[in-house]
Amino acid sequence: MQDQTNLDQIIIEEITCNASIGIYDREKQTKQPITISAYINYDLKKAGQSDQFADTLCYSTLYKQIIECINQKHYHLVEHLAETVCQTLLSAFPITQITLKILKTTAIKNCGGVGVEITRNK
Repeated sequence: MQDQTNLDQIIIEEITCNASIGIYDREKQTKQPITISAYINYDLKKAGQSDQFADTLCYSTLYKQIIECINQKHYHLVEHLAETVCQTLLSAFPITQITLKILKTTAIKNCGGVGVEITRNK
């Protein structure tokens, strides 16, 4: 197993979309804006040396998988959405660690966002 502290990262930052998320009735009726940032540990040395697409992960495919997780159902908690996205990416791609930050951007007035940041390992 590789040392996690020395791995490079693929960054997909501030995805903005609407999600069906929350515990209140109004949140169950109307999707609300969220932002998601993913920091995916992946050894990029081979891609950096070869300049070959086959030696890295497709950013667009990672993005689409995140969006698919968001759209698959209503989530009561941001924590559950974050866990679902992390576990999905860890299962679907050859990555060993991901840090995910999710913010509900309109949940609290006069606040840029509230949410969670979690790190999960394979």
